Order: sequence, then structure tokens, then C-alpha cells
Amino acid sequence: MLRMVGRRALARRPPRPFASDARSGGWTNWAGNVSVARLARAVERPSSEPMLAQLVGSARRARVVGAGHSWSTVAGVDGSDCHVMTLEHMASILGHDLDAMTVTVQPGLHVKDLIAHVDELGWSLPNISAIDTQQVGGVLATSTHGGGVRNPLIPQDWIHSCRLVDGRGDVHELKAGRDEDVLRGVRGGLGTLGVISEVTIQCEPLFHLGVRCVTLSEDELCSEFGRLNYAHDFVTGLWLPHAERAAVYLVDKVVEGCPAHAAAVASAPVDRRALDAWQAGLLERHVFHAFSLYGHENPDRVADLNRIFAEMYWREKTFDGTLKLKDAVVFELPYFLVGAEYGFEADRTDEV
Repeated sequence: MLRMVGRRALARRPPRPFASDARSGGWTNWAGNVSVARLARAVERPSSEPMLAQLVGSARRARVVGAGHSWSTVAGVDGSDCHVMTLEHMASILGHDLDAMTVTVQPGLHVKDLIAHVDELGWSLPNISAIDTQQVGGVLATSTHGGGVRNPLIPQDWIHSCRLVDGRGDVHELKAGRDEDVLRGVRGGLGTLGVISEVTIQCEPLFHLGVRCVTLSEDELCSEFGRLNYAHDFVTGLWLPHAERAAVYLVDKVVEGCPAHAAAVASAPVDRRALDAWQAGLLERHVFHAFSLYGHENPDRVADLNRIFAEMYWREKTFDGTLKLKDAVVFELPYFLVGAEYGFEADRTDEV
């Protein structure tokens, strides 16, 4: 997983959370780059499967928005005759099965709450992304990915079974293995086959993460990133245009008590402040946020700000250590982040 902050991203305003305006019926996504000024109807908030089925079944067009973390226009609507709904009131943990090692939840539950509950049970999710503020339903509908090519996409890893409300308002029970023809369209289907109203998630025995952070030049990152993805369970690269180097987190699953876990703990520095700072994200997050605000007012200084930030935090190998899965989320995303395809090529042009 390579995360790139676009050339002008630092010059953007800090993000707003998902929001709907009750007076105008408008809607704005997390990043603020997709919005609808006025909807014909107020945003609906069903609190149960029957309410959801009634809304979907009676609507000519329906669009479900999650936590609004996508910067794409997938959740954009023209506002004319579309029922827009959020599942934020369907966010309960419904139960778990100790023998099957599964947890059943509603789709509006935030991933961070799912991770915490699974950890309390002494289990781990097979795969997570680098942020945890999405809703479970959004993760499954958009096929959110984790890091590293060893792991399937999260919907393929997670779904043990689910309940799906189709366009007529009918509810279907689907099970992995038995209903794969349909589930292939549900996983990452953007709601085209219906809305997930309940999902049972497959977990696995508790594991820790052995974490190593290294810095690479742009050329090293381009040549080594593919190999590193095959060599580790999770890989995240953080690169800023103009900075000429990237921070790369190399993460592997380790079971507590196994030789790999003992070796990772032994290699961790006695002074764990660097690891703790990474977990909390205090230094990078707040400094980067301050740089973002300054860059918004002074876009001609973005290149210098990126270089200074990289020099401050990405100079040497940062740390080795271990983390529990619930502590391993990389980002709280306090800044505006936009996907930058062809980012390296754009960085080598003269245009800013």
C-alpha cells in the first residue's frame, strides 16, 4: 500500500467529517470535495433492518453513504429523486460465536469499535486497513484493502455470512462458500446488488505485529516496493512530493510467545518513545497538520514544507518493535488526503 499526498494536498483545508445539513438536506463527504447542496429529501437514518428494507423497497433510487471517507464521486447524487441514507443508527454488535470464532455486527459500526471488541475476545481480524474510522458496511461495499499482497481484499477475508436487502426490499441470507456467485458481487459491489444489513465476520487467533520502519529514496522505493510487498504481511509507504525519500513500514504477523515475537521484542530499543510516538501519531500528525495549515495560506512553500517534514521524521530507520492489532492503525487522517496516480512522474515535472 503506497500512500501519496498530492502536490497541492498540503494547501487544502483540514477535512470535515461526514455531515448532512438538516435545513437544506445537503450532504458533504469527509474530504469536503464531494457535496450536494440540496437534496429533494432529508438524509434518512434507518435504525433497523425492517426500516432499511422499507426505505430501499419504496425508493425509485437509493444511495447509502458511509463515513464518507472516499474522495471519489461514488457517493455523489444529483439530488432529484434519490433517497440518500446513512446507517449510523445501525451500529450495534449483535453477538459472537466462540466455536466458529465469528462476530456479528451491523453495517454502521465503525471499524475501530469492531477491532476493540474482537481484541476483548482474544482474537484478531485477519486484515485491516491503515485507518479505522470507516463503517463496516462501507469497507465491504468499497472493497477496502489492507496492506501487502499476501492478504486478500478485506471483504474476501472478513465475510463469513451476511444479510442483504435487495432493491425490492427483500432480505437474503448469504454464506461464504455456499453463495459465492452472489457474494462476488456483494464484495466491493458499491451496493449494486443491495445493502448489507448485518454481517458475520470471520476472525482468527490473536496475533501481534512485528513492526519495522525504514526510509528509502524515491529510486529505492520504486525498485524495492514490489519485492517488499511479497516479503511482508503488510507494507505501507508514505511519500511526499519533493521530499526525495519515503517512510516504509514493514509489518508481519507474529504470535505471542513464538520465536519471531521474542526476537522482535528483543530487538526493540529500551527507550520505546519512538514507537509510542508512532502509535499515538502525536509528532507527525500535529506537525503535519500545522504544515498543512501554513501550506494552505502559502501554496508556493509546499515543496519546502515537504522537504523539512521528511528531513525531520524520515532521516533514519525509526524503530523495531511489536504492536497489538488494535494499536497498529497508522492514520487518524487529520489532513486532506487525495489519491495521486502517477505521483512520481508528476513530481518530476516543472509544474507545481
